[in-house]
Amino acid sequence: MKKLPYKYEEGPASMVVSRRGFLKVTGILAAFVAFGKAVISYFYGKRHDYLTSRQDGLYMDDKIHQREGLAASQENPTVKKYYEEFGEYPLSEKSHHLLHTHHYYERWQLAREVRNG
Repeated sequence: MKKLPYKYEEGPASMVVSRRGFLKVTGILAAFVAFGKAVISYFYGKRHDYLTSRQDGLYMDDKIHQREGLAASQENPTVKKYYEEFGEYPLSEKSHHLLHTHHYYERWQLAREVRNG
């Protein structure tokens, strides 16, 4: 066996981390994991509740429209009135401009102009 130029001694593990220190660190890590899981579960549950309630509402609307014989949105009396007063006809440029939400600010300005005359 070859002799080393230095003396190596392995100290006890308690010199690196004591039992109490180990328990503190693992307890803190467990608390972070549990808290993170609780937060994620809470927000996932909220999102799931929102999606299912929206889905139920859409199905209910579809059933109502089917009972009234409205197969397409432009057959709805309210939508027909919109097209008569503002939107010209379905898929027109003006309808596209007024109904899409990325033009929300412009629709708001248009509503203000209509109110002010």
